[in-house]
Amino acid sequence: MGHLAEGARIVFGDRRNWRYILIPWIWSLAILLGIMVLGYALLVPWLLGWINERFQTQTGALFANLIYILFWIFAAGFVFITITSFTSSFLWDDLSQKVEEKLTGRPAPQSSLKTSRVVSDSLSRGAFAIAMTFASLFCGWLIPIVGPVLIAGWLGVLDYTSPTFIRYNRTVGQQWPVATRMKGWFGFQLLAGALTLLPVVNVLLLPVMVAGGTVMAVRSKILEAGTQNSAEFKA
Repeated sequence: MGHLAEGARIVFGDRRNWRYILIPWIWSLAILLGIMVLGYALLVPWLLGWINERFQTQTGALFANLIYILFWIFAAGFVFITITSFTSSFLWDDLSQKVEEKLTGRPAPQSSLKTSRVVSDSLSRGAFAIAMTFASLFCGWLIPIVGPVLIAGWLGVLDYTSPTFIRYNRTVGQQWPVATRMKGWFGFQLLAGALTLLPVVNVLLLPVMVAGGTVMAVRSKILEAGTQNSAEFKA
C-alpha cells in the first residue's frame, strides 16, 4: 500500500508528470478497446448463430451480447495485464524515469540493452502473461477470487517494475529471482492484483501502479546491489 500511495503522490502531485501519463494511457486504452471491438466482430456473430441454431429463439442477439459482456467482466483484467506485459517496459519508461529521479535526486540510468533484447523481453513477458491467464481460469474454480488475484498480482510485481529493471539492464529472467527481495512485494502483489482485475479501474490506475512499482524497486536497493555484483544478475 505504501509504495502505491507514494507513487500516486509523485504522479499526481506534479503536473509536469502528466505528459508522461497521457500518451501511454491512450495507447493502453486503445489497444484494449481494439481487442474488444475485434473480439466482438469475430465472436458475437458466431455466438448468435450457435444460439439460434440450438434454441430456435428470436432473442439470440440479446443473449449473444450478454455472454460477450459477461466474458469481458471476467477476462478484462487478465487481457489488460497481458497488454501491460507486452508494453510496460517501453510505454511507461518515461514516467518511471521521472519517479526514480524524484526519489534519488539524480538522473535515472539509461538501458544499454539492444532493441532486439528489449523486444524479446517484452515478448517473453507477454507469453508468460498469456500462460498465467489460462492458469487463472483453472485456479479460479479451485480458489475463487484469491487465486486470480495472486496470479495477477505476481504478474504485476514483474510488469510494473519492468521499466526500472530494464533501465538497469535486467531482463525478466534476471528480475524473477530477486523480485521477492523487494521490500513490501507481497502487499504490492495483493493490492496490484486486486486493482488489475477491476475493469476500468485497472486502466485509470495503471500509471499509479507503474509509479508504485518503480518506488518499490528503487527503495529496495536491489538494483544498485546488482550493479555492484554482476555475477548475481548474470544473463
